Amino acid sequence: MFGGGDLMNKPVAGQLEIEKPMVIELAVAAMEELIRMAQLGEPLWIPGGVDSQTEMLCEDEYLRAFPRGIGPRPLGLKSEASRETAVVIMNPTNLVEILMDV
Repeated sequence: MFGGGDLMNKPVAGQLEIEKPMVIELAVAAMEELIRMAQLGEPLWIPGGVDSQTEMLCEDEYLRAFPRGIGPRPLGLKSEASRETAVVIMNPTNLVEILMDV
């Protein structure tokens, strides 16, 4: 549906074949989490910002809704998230590649 097969067939620098199933599992779990986060409203997302059209992530509710993580948060790491809605006319695979480009 999202063309994710194309992304999984590209080689990852330094990736061993043995790690590939774990990488795919992590990517699928992240995609499912992203979809759930996009669909959920309050209490996960609370009104915020000056214009009140922007919603801010409630970190406590996020940790309750998505308890598993990939390890402890490093000291000093600050995370924040907000969301807005917009229409993007683009191939889903290209959109994911743009968002993943460091």
